[in-house]
Amino acid sequence: RFTSHFSRKRTAFTLAEVLITLGIIGIVSALTMPSLIQSYKEKVTVTKLEKAYSFLNQAYKRISDEYGEPQDWPGVEYAGNASASAASAHRDLYAQYVSCKKFKGQIYGTVDTTKKIKALNGELYTYIYYFPSFTNNDGTVFLFSSLRNCGGYVLSTGKLTACSMGGDILVDINGYEKGPNQLGKDIFAFVTAQTGVYPAGMIGSYTEGDCNLNGRGISCSEYVLREKNMKYLNKEVKVLLTDHSDKLGNLSGYTDTMKLVNVKADDKYLGKIVNVKITDAKTWSLDGVLVDEH
Repeated sequence: RFTSHFSRKRTAFTLAEVLITLGIIGIVSALTMPSLIQSYKEKVTVTKLEKAYSFLNQAYKRISDEYGEPQDWPGVEYAGNASASAASAHRDLYAQYVSCKKFKGQIYGTVDTTKKIKALNGELYTYIYYFPSFTNNDGTVFLFSSLRNCGGYVLSTGKLTACSMGGDILVDINGYEKGPNQLGKDIFAFVTAQTGVYPAGMIGSYTEGDCNLNGRGISCSEYVLREKNMKYLNKEVKVLLTDHSDKLGNLSGYTDTMKLVNVKADDKYLGKIVNVKITDAKTWSLDGVLVDEH
C-alpha cells in the first residue's frame, strides 16, 4: 500500500480569532444599524404621506365635481359655536370615499394631555378646532377642521393664489395610539383650498420654512413631499456645555438661540463649544449626541 510522506494539515480559526471577528462585526453593526433603520423609517413615512396626499386630492376632485368650490360645500364653514359640526361635515365629505373607515370625534382634545399634538420644536400645538377624524384601512388617521378664509395658508407667487374658503387637514400616518403625535415626525398638515388639497408651507404662505427643530413643523409636509426625505430631523447645532444635566450621565448647555440641550458627554467637555446632533425635541429642551470637539 502506498503511503504518502506528505500530510495535509487541517487549519481552523482559533477561538480568539472568532471572538475578535464577532466583535468587529458587532461594532460595525452598532454603527450602521441605526442609520439603516432611520433610512427605512423615512422611506415608510414618505410612501405613506404620498399615498395620503393622493387620496386627499382624488377625494377633493370628486367632492368638487358634486358641489363645486369649497365655499359651496354643505355645512363646512366655521360659524362660532358650530365649528365642531362644520368640521364633522368637512370630514364626512372626504370619508365617503374611504374603505374600512373608522370614525371618531375629538381625538386630540383639550383635556386628555396624553393625546395632545406637539410641534416639531416640542411645544404644544393642538388647536381646539381639530375635532373629528376617520381612519383608513392602513391605520392612517385624517383629522379635519371647519372651513374659513384661508388666504394666508396657500398664498403663493406662482400659479396658486389665495383661496376664499379653506380648512386644515392633519394626517397622522401611524395612528394616534403609537405616537409620538408630533408635526414633522408622524403628523403632517394639509389645506383644503380653492383648487385642491395642498401641503401646508408652500412658497409664500405664513407657515413656509418652519420645518426645522426650532420651528413648529407645519411646513414639513411640503418638505417631505418635495425632498423625499426627513433630513431636518438630523440637524447639528453648536452647544456651549455649562453644567451637569438632570439626566444621569449627561451635560447640558445652550445653543446660540438659548435653547437648552442635554448631551451625553464626559465632564472634560464642560465649558467647551461642541457640535451636537439633535435626536429629540421636547417642550423645554432638546436631546442630542456629541459629534466632535471644538
